[in-house]
Amino acid sequence: MLLTRVEGVDASNVSYPVAAKIQVSKGLQMSEIIVERERSSFPSTRILIYNDFDRVDIRNELDPERMPFVGGNNNWHDSYYFAFPFNVSKDGLKVMRGGQRWFDALPDDYLPGARKDAISTQHAIALSDGKTSAYIAHRQGYHWVPAGFVSTKVRPKNAPAEFPAMYTGKYPLPEATLFSRATRWGNQADSADLSIINLETEPGLEDNMVFEYAVAGGGPFDPVRAWRMGSEFNVPLWPQYVGVAPAERSRNFFAVDQPNVDIVAVKTLSEGAFRGEVTSAPLSPKVNKVFIVRLQEFAGRAANVKVSVPVRFKSAALMNITESVELGRISQIDPLTIPLQPYECATVRIEIE
Repeated sequence: MLLTRVEGVDASNVSYPVAAKIQVSKGLQMSEIIVERERSSFPSTRILIYNDFDRVDIRNELDPERMPFVGGNNNWHDSYYFAFPFNVSKDGLKVMRGGQRWFDALPDDYLPGARKDAISTQHAIALSDGKTSAYIAHRQGYHWVPAGFVSTKVRPKNAPAEFPAMYTGKYPLPEATLFSRATRWGNQADSADLSIINLETEPGLEDNMVFEYAVAGGGPFDPVRAWRMGSEFNVPLWPQYVGVAPAERSRNFFAVDQPNVDIVAVKTLSEGAFRGEVTSAPLSPKVNKVFIVRLQEFAGRAANVKVSVPVRFKSAALMNITESVELGRISQIDPLTIPLQPYECATVRIEIE
């Protein structure tokens, strides 16, 4: 694992730990590798390899107390990146950016002239050459830079580029490497009214900064696998011990039968229950039986999706995105079935009995 320190906007230095202790332990369900680097701003890495789970979890820590002081000479911050190199061919290499609704393919889905040297994601990002793919899910670090940079130093002709460097965002990419920006660190700032000032951190933030990732590989890019992996890693279920075994191993309040469709919102209809009244005392709301369910198809495949809830439907209708105009009634409500076009977001108003 490589930690890259980028000074300012376009210069960078690569820092290598002088010494590291590596501890490896194996269990029935997983193997664990812990790398400790004493007196380093990159003090530890924890890697979990599961026996029957097709991903590897990585936990990196940064120690702000050991980061170099940043300030002066028009350089007011350092950016720290983690490098993720993958064994994917550079021929036909694409970056698959996981957004809020689907995966964009870089550079195919971006307009000419659009910035492609920095990418922000919601849950996951991937690299694919059409035959082999590598997936990265994340929790804290969501800003990415693809490989491809030009050196800011004058180098001999045909010599490889080295740090410090400027990222270019040019395609085709030279290799299958992604840099995750962990933090942008600064100690001082140049203000208009007070000139140079020292920046104080928030109270209670004395511990190390934690950055967690999950990586996996496979064949041709699978948007369903990438979407599920990112969502499950970023928003994991909370485990809890129970005294009695449940009657059912799995149960959902709201569920869909298509893996390429997500329920992105379930809420009451957005309209005021009380009008013309102003009071500081809480009012007793009426029992609401009208809800909005928003569905998103994220893999580019049309589907007839069945939505199940633990109650019976009285009626259902398709609404516009602001929930103010009814677009059409849904006749098939037992079970509730909604046709979705590729990448469509459907807003459904349901009334329960």
